[in-house]
Formats: sequence, C-alpha cells, structure tokens
Amino acid sequence: MRRHPPMGTDVISCVFLSSLYKNLCWLVQLLGIVCIKKLSIDSKSDTNNVVRNDGCTAPVDEAGLLWDGICFVFLLLQKRIFCSYYFQHLVVETEVQKLLASRGAILINENKIKEVHKQHAAQSEIMEKIKKKMDKILSRQINRRQEDNTRNQKVIFKVHHNKIAFMNNELEL
Repeated sequence: MRRHPPMGTDVISCVFLSSLYKNLCWLVQLLGIVCIKKLSIDSKSDTNNVVRNDGCTAPVDEAGLLWDGICFVFLLLQKRIFCSYYFQHLVVETEVQKLLASRGAILINENKIKEVHKQHAAQSEIMEKIKKKMDKILSRQINRRQEDNTRNQKVIFKVHHNKIAFMNNELEL
C-alpha cells in the first residue's frame, strides 16, 4: 500500500472523487485514479485492495504507478531527443532554410521588377521610334501635298497658258 501525500492524479481524485466515480468511471479505471490518504484508503474497499463506489471499481495497489512510470519514461525520452545536438542542428537548419527561402523570394521579386522595368524601357523606345516614323511619314505627306499643289498649279498654269496660246492662235488665223 502506498503511503504518500496526494500528487498528480491523486489530487484530482481526492477533490473530485465522487463526481469522477459517477460520470467518468472509465477514466478512473484507465488511469487508476484512487484517493490515497497518508494513513488510510478513502472510500469503501474490500479485502482485495479494490475501491468500490457506485459500481465503479479501481485497484488501489496499482493506483496509477504504471502511468506515472510511463509518463516519466516519456519525459526522459523527450528530454533526450530535444536536448540532442542532432535535434538542435535540425532546428537551426530549418530556420536557415526558412531565411534563405524568404531571401530567395525577395531576389525573385527584385528580378521580376527589373524585367518589368526593362520591358517598359523597351516599349518606350519602340514607341519613340514609332513616333519618329509617324512624324517622317507626316512630313513626307505634307511635302508630297505641297509638291502636288505646285505641280497642279504648274499644270493648271500650263493648261491655262496653252488655252491662251490656243486662243491666240485661233484669233490669228
């Protein structure tokens, strides 16, 4: 029989013993929850060291020692794993990879921005060339119109002159 002050699940069992027996009998049996006082066993017990209360039975001898041992071993295993150099190396490597990934994303973004600026500059150059060509075409058209006007004026002048000459010739005849 264990003789120690209530600790861990024992504290819970001593405070909420009656409600645990009524509502959560399966939990009491699974975890071996029993309220053990310093000198005596609380509640009704029989000669086999089994606490019986409202149809819920829990062995007093085991009283959670198995689960305490399992939890202790699990905590030791966690401490062994998390304090190992390999685990610390993995944590540092993961953080470094996260940092490098974010830097990589920043570099990719900067490259995309540079490409957009280059494309914008190339498009601006193309637009300038198109404007220059359009200006040349416009000036050529203006020159051609002026030449056409002068040609037309010359032709009109020649036609007019020829008409006058023809009329003069007819008058002379």
